[in-house]
Parts: sequence; C-alpha cells; structure tokens
Amino acid sequence: MKKVLIIYFFFFSLIIYAQEVLLSVDSENYNIFVSSKLQSYDFNEVLDSLNNGFEAEIFFEFRLYEKATGFLSFLGDKLIIEEKPFYIAGIDIFENTYIITTHDNEVFSYDTETEFIKNFFRITSYPIPGSIWEEDKEFYVLARIQLNHVKLVPPLDLISLFYSTGFITDWAEIQLNGNK
Repeated sequence: MKKVLIIYFFFFSLIIYAQEVLLSVDSENYNIFVSSKLQSYDFNEVLDSLNNGFEAEIFFEFRLYEKATGFLSFLGDKLIIEEKPFYIAGIDIFENTYIITTHDNEVFSYDTETEFIKNFFRITSYPIPGSIWEEDKEFYVLARIQLNHVKLVPPLDLISLFYSTGFITDWAEIQLNGNK
C-alpha cells in the first residue's frame, strides 16, 4: 500500500501544465538576440506566493542547434550553445515593492503588480553568441520556460516530489537562415 501511495504522489507532482512560450529571434553582426515570454498562465499564483513571504524563480532555457545534413544526419543535430538565464522574485516588505534579481545580479524594483508581471514573465533581447554562420548551414533555436512559484532551498526542495511548486513548458522552436 505504501508503494502505491508513493507512486501516486510522485506521479501527480510531475504534472506539466499546458503553458505557451512566445519566442522571437533577431540577429545583428553575427550575434543572436532571443526574446521569450510566458503566455496562458494565471499570474495570481506567483503573486499569492510572494505575498505569503516566499520567493519565486523563472528560468528561460535557450538552445542553438546546427541542423545535421548528409550521410551522418541520423546522429542528430549539433548543439552549438545552451544558455539558461533566470530571475528570482520577492517582495521588499519595508518599501512595499516587488524585487527581481537577474542571473547576473542586477536588481530591479517595481511599485505595481502590473509592472512586475510585465517584466518577470519575459526576457527581451538576451544575447547568444552567434558567430557560427556559414552560408550552407541551417540553424534553429529551441526555448522553454521553467517557473517555480515557490522557491525552495535544500533540503526543503524534497517537498517538490510530493507537491507541485511549478512547471516546465514545452519547447518552442524558430528556424534561422544561414549567412546572417
């Protein structure tokens, strides 16, 4: 009976919700700039978590691939680079503001929920080194978002095995043209 309960809790803690990722890519001077945004999500879950004194975190995962061609294409596409910037959100109870700390330790403060939501659930023009262009090659970018509306530190993160504290979206893909 215990095994059934453990499997039951483990299975239901891994449910992934159908959220959408909006993805756009710009390139300039052999550099790629990726923008991504979380769509179709009830932002109140994160706001409730923050108002209860927790932190939330969001990861934006980007992968740049070179499409395989020719005889060895059955081996799969070549991963060129993978980037995973993140934001950590909290509330400053003394200033009554929303705080976002980025992966490179920049701190942003927002007075309203609207401003916070607009900036926490998206990343704009994130640079991915792209000096790999060749005229006869094809590339594409994959992106997904992982949101944890309650950020837990070890050993408390074991709770996430039994209670869902976030989700991971499906991959979104954009094809790039060679010779940018």
